[in-house]
Amino acid sequence: MKNNTAPRIMITAPAIAALLALAACTSDSERQEPNYKPAPQTVESQAPEADDQDLRLPYQLEELPLLDPGWASPPQQAGGIYLAPGETNGTLTFTAIDTDGTILWQAERPLSCAGFTLTNDGTQDLAVLTDLEPDEDSFGATTATAYNLETGEQVWGPVEVPGPHQGPGLVFAAPPEEHFGDLGPKVVLDPATGEALYDEDADSNTNVIGEYHGTVLVAEDEQIHAYSSPAQDLEWSLSLSDNGWPRDQVYGADSTNSGFLTGALIGVEADNQTLVDLTTGEIIANDLRDAAQDPTTGTWIALGEDLAGYDETGEQIFTNPDAEDLQTIEGIGGVMVYLRTSDGRIQVHNVVSGDVAQAYDPEGQGIIATPTYISEVGAAVVKYTDGYLFTPITETTDEPGAE
Repeated sequence: MKNNTAPRIMITAPAIAALLALAACTSDSERQEPNYKPAPQTVESQAPEADDQDLRLPYQLEELPLLDPGWASPPQQAGGIYLAPGETNGTLTFTAIDTDGTILWQAERPLSCAGFTLTNDGTQDLAVLTDLEPDEDSFGATTATAYNLETGEQVWGPVEVPGPHQGPGLVFAAPPEEHFGDLGPKVVLDPATGEALYDEDADSNTNVIGEYHGTVLVAEDEQIHAYSSPAQDLEWSLSLSDNGWPRDQVYGADSTNSGFLTGALIGVEADNQTLVDLTTGEIIANDLRDAAQDPTTGTWIALGEDLAGYDETGEQIFTNPDAEDLQTIEGIGGVMVYLRTSDGRIQVHNVVSGDVAQAYDPEGQGIIATPTYISEVGAAVVKYTDGYLFTPITETTDEPGAE
């Protein structure tokens, strides 16, 4: 029996996002969806300013402008473009913005189709959105369509998939019949064409693990195999038995609110994951419950029995044994990692030294807003009570890592 209850790297899910995520993109003849415009519409206007009077921001963001793109769930990022959905008058609106806060395009979907992912077909970044194929009487099959992330131009699809987006990446499956239990057989799509690369329903000896911006992981025979897209060449293999992973139970943790990552969390238990380098297949760290990568330095932060840091080569650069009280990684970027403690507090550490950092003004007032992602050029996604805000790049913005 497959365990498909995967943890997520950098989990961040306010109540409204959880409600959207619970609405799977599935057929239901009794559900009435509002009219919507599925084709992306070009916008090219600045996102509105946010009301941030009651928010308490970290030092590195408190003097910068905050915009409100209307996101209700964590945005994903690729190539400096951010995408996420939010509800507008009973319809789900996906909004793509660039680093200076310009809304590039928007596309509408039913509230029941909140699942989406970003990928790369070898030449361009793509946004893949799900939809419901209508018929005369009701909504029918779930479909997936890929759009150029920058322009919104359709690249492939719609293609029929067995159910809503499950992840990581281009992985789709039918939900449990009674809202609990195992998923149906998974399928992973080719980022370049939308065609099914691996389908568990067609091959019971294959377990789809995930797709990571063009790298596809599947468990076959006694190995995890990594294939590159679009050529689908075998990049590396990793032994299942050497790591104690039953082929039909190993899965990948979905990453929801960051850009391209050089590693992936895989395993069979949520609190015992392994961080694997996606380029080489080498194991970076074991026995983890969460991990995230700082875009500024490339440092991996691994949360297990200890809080540990690893450089881009996989070498450990620090370990902090005082991690018993740390539960999840809430955000990362700007050489800082933001962690949630067991009593609900935010605790910040430096990603290079591992030391606790004073990221907020101790005399500050208001609701703490947590950066879930700060890019290498300083654009930031900020989580607060009602959703997600965005700090753009401006002429006065300090741009770490920029030339």
